[in-house]
Amino acid sequence: IASFVGWESRTDSGTPIPYHFHLDYLFSSGFCFLKHPLVSILNISRMNSSSSYSSSSSSTSSSSSSSCSPTAAAAAAAGLPTSSSAAFAMAPERSRSRRGPGRSKELLILASLALRVCPRAAAAAAAAEQRGLGDWQRCVFVANDHGQVLGEWLRGAAEQRFGGPLSVLHIDAHNDLNVPEASSVELKGDWLSNSSHREAVADVADLANFQQIATWAGLVDRVFWIRPGWGSPEDSVLKLGQDRSGSFSEELLNGPFNTLEHQSATARKAADAPLLRVHDIPDQSLAVPVEKKALLDRVRAEPYILDIDLDFFVEDEAAPERPPWLASGSDCPAACRRWPELACPLWEEMEAKVSSASGFLSSGCASSAVSVYRRLSLEQQERLSVLHLPEQLILANQLSTGTRPVRVEQQQMARQASRLRAFLAGLKDHPPVLVTVARSMDAFTGIFDVPTLERTVLELVQEVWGGHEDEDEDGHAPCVSYAEGTSELENMPAEHDFYP
Repeated sequence: IASFVGWESRTDSGTPIPYHFHLDYLFSSGFCFLKHPLVSILNISRMNSSSSYSSSSSSTSSSSSSSCSPTAAAAAAAGLPTSSSAAFAMAPERSRSRRGPGRSKELLILASLALRVCPRAAAAAAAAEQRGLGDWQRCVFVANDHGQVLGEWLRGAAEQRFGGPLSVLHIDAHNDLNVPEASSVELKGDWLSNSSHREAVADVADLANFQQIATWAGLVDRVFWIRPGWGSPEDSVLKLGQDRSGSFSEELLNGPFNTLEHQSATARKAADAPLLRVHDIPDQSLAVPVEKKALLDRVRAEPYILDIDLDFFVEDEAAPERPPWLASGSDCPAACRRWPELACPLWEEMEAKVSSASGFLSSGCASSAVSVYRRLSLEQQERLSVLHLPEQLILANQLSTGTRPVRVEQQQMARQASRLRAFLAGLKDHPPVLVTVARSMDAFTGIFDVPTLERTVLELVQEVWGGHEDEDEDGHAPCVSYAEGTSELENMPAEHDFYP
């Protein structure tokens, strides 16, 4: 490449040959191999691509000859120079010295012209900008059931083309690292380009196993689990396995983390077994400067998903009872893997019961919750009508206890939020590729606590990384999208609507 990018390259008649001519020739011969080193080249030359560049226009297969066809459109769309003169104009002043072609200038021109002729490289650079250098541009995804976030992770990876592996900054009272149930779905397949396969992978997930499934899919290889409590951070490696029958397994490897990573890498090469590195971090250790810095350095090392469960703020005494469709045992049809999904047959039966004549229901699935719902005033039922049926039953089940619910202790929540805010502020220049939030109000977060906790989380995200470009009239509230069966925040009920 260095020989092609000669500074005094001329034709026989002495006319200078544009640098991009050489690179067009080089790349048209099939040597599009700058895709990954390009990110480092761009960092060295201090050139940033535009975060508004849409990678979908160039998401062809790496084996496709068209992915390296010369085009200036990709560079122009990304706000990149399309000629050596334009690249030189963008170079830092100190690299424009006329005393000679400094390495910074060479790298800058090489990188810019490589982007010009290789759209996939331009897309990779734009994705790198979004991963750690660009402004916050994406919506926060909110789901009632934590298992629903995997579908958003896979969709986001496919649309933004950031692939993997990623880290997950998992802020939760639970690690959500259960071994998946046996499945015939090929989790390692081409879900990036095949939406049907992507949906099939997401459908295997539930609220407790979605991170292991993401690991099998090749999307995740590390989880930073920040949990409530005291203690010292601990590291471990999970070696995942699957037998011929489709049953999954895991092997927990303990010991010094660097040694484990080396040993596990050897094991994975031999057995093609995915590895998941897990960092267990008590949230109160974030107040220790040395521990906080060490964690920030690790998180900054690669792109990450920020995943927050509202039950992180919920003490045991404030957690609700089991949802009525589980508390009723065999009286209920089998619940769907993710309870908010409205096509579940269970909800058809419950809809018929809730809609029937008012009165006490002595037996059957969720009988106490349905009976309470029937006895609500018309005004209260109207207030509930904006919720999805499963959410209505959760609230009715709460009311069936006859006592006010124990609420999250506000001072404790404020302390936890303050520690998180101070920690995430250290990642201001390295924003996540996605933010997902789980309410978990079926059995872990009280339904009346959801509005306060969710607003706290959304405000925290906004304070650290700013709002979405489609902010509202009054401020910079982040854009929010909602999973199936998840009501919008403004529709969530308030305690005073149901208790005097």
